[in-house]
Parts: sequence; C-alpha cells; structure tokens
Amino acid sequence: MASTDIKNRVQRFYFKKDRPVLFAPPLRAIRDILLIQGRLPGPSQRPSDFSHHTINAALIVLPLFILSRIFMYAVLGIQANDFSSHSFITNLCRWDCVWYLGMTGGGYQVMPNAINGQANWAFFPLYPLIAGIIRSAFSLSALTALTVASNAAALATGFVAAKILRNRDALIAFCVLLYFGPLSFYFATGYTESLFVLLTLACFHVLSKRRYVAVGLLAALLSATRAVGVMMTVAILIAALQDHLKEGRSIQSFPRAVLQNPQIFFALATAPLGLFVYMGYLYLHLGDALAFSHVQWAWFRQPGFPLKILLEALSTGDLGLFLRDGAFSARWSALWATLALILTGYLVILRRFPEAVFSFLAIIIPLSTHIMSMPRYAIGLAPLLIIASQLIASHKLSMRISLPALILSNIPLLVLWQSKAVGLA
Repeated sequence: MASTDIKNRVQRFYFKKDRPVLFAPPLRAIRDILLIQGRLPGPSQRPSDFSHHTINAALIVLPLFILSRIFMYAVLGIQANDFSSHSFITNLCRWDCVWYLGMTGGGYQVMPNAINGQANWAFFPLYPLIAGIIRSAFSLSALTALTVASNAAALATGFVAAKILRNRDALIAFCVLLYFGPLSFYFATGYTESLFVLLTLACFHVLSKRRYVAVGLLAALLSATRAVGVMMTVAILIAALQDHLKEGRSIQSFPRAVLQNPQIFFALATAPLGLFVYMGYLYLHLGDALAFSHVQWAWFRQPGFPLKILLEALSTGDLGLFLRDGAFSARWSALWATLALILTGYLVILRRFPEAVFSFLAIIIPLSTHIMSMPRYAIGLAPLLIIASQLIASHKLSMRISLPALILSNIPLLVLWQSKAVGLA
C-alpha cells in the first residue's frame, strides 16, 4: 500500500465526523441506554462505526498501549526519582510477582516455607512456563521475561477485543481500561492477569462462533493459568445447551446430544486438562494432587459463605485507600467484588449467560475463602471489561467523563503499589 494511501486512511479513521448517538424519545432512549441498542453489534451484525480490519485496530491499540507504558514509567520514575528501566520493572514487581520470579528461575518447591507455611504450589504453571521460555530464548533476566510475557499478552488482548467489540469507541474504552485504568499495572508486571484476560477473551470469541475444538484447546491453557479457568468448561456447556434448546429439543435429550457431537464432547473433555495436568504433576512431585488448594490456608484462606464474607467486609475496614502504610482495606476489596457482581448481573439481563456464569463463578469461588485480592480478580475478568467498555462507549458524554477519570484514578494507585500497600495485592 502506498504511503499516501496509508496517510489518508489514518486521517479518515481518526478525524471522521462523529455520528449522533441515542437521539430518541424519552422512553426509547431509556430502553436504548439499558440495552445499549445500536452500539453493541451482535455476532451476525456488520460493524456500524468500526471495522475489524487489523490496521484499524492497530491504530487504536498500539498508540494507547505505548502511551500507557510511558505514563506508568513517568509516574513511577517521578515517585522513585529513578528513571532507569531496571527501577521501573522492579518497582512494578510486588507481592505475587515475587513468587512468579522464583518459579521462573527455580521451578516448584518441595517443602513449604518454614516460617509461614506458604509455598509456590498455589500458583499455576502456564505463565511462569511461558516466561521461562522467553528467558531462555532471549537470554533475559527472570524479571524481564515475566514483564515481557505480561505486556505481550496485554497487547494481544487489545487485538482480540477489536474482533469482539467491532466498535471504535468501545475499543478505545476497553484499551483505556486495560492499559490506563485503575489497577492496570497488573497487566504490566509479573502477574497472570494479562494472560488470563487474553485466554478468556479468546475463548469467548471462538465460542461465539461455536468453534468447539478451538475453545477446548484455549480453555485447557486457561485452566493451566489459574484455578478458576476450569470454569470455562461450564461456559462451554451453557453455550451448547442454549443451541440445543434453540433447536426445539428438550433438556432431557441434551446429555445424549453432547455425547453424539464429537466437537462439543472434545471441548468439554479438553477444557479442564490444564488443571488435571497440574494436579498430576503435584501428585508426582509432592504426593498431593490438591496441594495448590491445601496450601491456601497459609494465606488465611478458609472455606466460608461468600455473601457473609462480602457483607462483613463491606461493613468493616478502612475506605481511606491504604493511606496508612501497609494497611489492608477489606471494604476496598468488597467494593470491587460488588461492582463485579453488578456487572455480572447486567450480563444476565443481556442474556449473555456463558459469560455471566463464568464471571460469577470466578468471583464467588475465591470470595468463598477470603475477601483479599478481589480487586485484581474483578479487573482481570474479560467479560466484565468488555461490558464495562460497552457501557462507557454507549454515549459520547460518558466517554468524555469516564476515560480521563479512569486514567487519573490510577496515579495514586500506582504510587501505593510502588510503596507495597498490602490491600492492593
């Protein structure tokens, strides 16, 4: 393509005239806002205002990704008074990142820590395995490899989101949430969130096209990334059941239909393989296939009733966002869990049941043991990032207000993260 054609295409893409949104009588406007009608093209609809062509996606995803990393670099550099790249990636590596750092270089422990009983068996293998491959292939340090793996997954997530959203404003909102928004540093450092969001988004994208073999293979990787990834099996089952019922068949005949459909059966059998392989490794390595679960007590996680845990956290704790050094805010975590459950409920209203059930289980399962880490569990759920970006993009005014607010809100959180505020972990 000639350079003049590319220049004209970029100008048309970035400077095209805005289209009116939601001009309707009051009752219709309320309905349109609730259902985001006309702004959320379904699988069978043509994109109204954003082409899914890769070059158009790149014009949004790449600049926002690069600017976000410059933004984080500047904030952390000013805070630390050190603008070296080593200082940047080191100041981002906090808490669980340190565990993955040890795993990338040394694998899994045989014995737990003598002081607190903690062990790296709690952390699933796919992310440190990918980082280890990058480390060996390019002769990088373990921390650099973890950072590269996380950022590469975050960048790829933007392109997958473009295929799902197919709407320019929604993609911009998604990228701002993922790259600039509150707690977005989880997608820039040694945590599984980037990989988990990427694989989840890819799973739901191919599932929407009913490519069951592909979703089964992707779900297997997802279940090797985090324990709740195995819940993609339930989402696959619900999608298959929806199709079964739409064909006018009874629910009683569904089990037989699954067994007679080799692609669906393959997806359901393959999806939990990541978890099963890790369990097999733990059994051979430690003699305990459920060591990843049994070691959770060392982080004060014990089975409980999730609603009781949530309500207790909402009624206690400090809402002062960790202004006291090292203070843990149960209420802060509970607010994120509540927001996640509200967005999950909205997915139900939209009848997006596979995404809703997956998101619900991914929140409720860890919530049934403790309130901690709920912020990153919520921000790391791809269906919720998608629906949040669609809500933001549903009106120009919400775009103008929400996006700057999201970016600014991450500044104090970045500073607190650098200072090792416990409640953000």
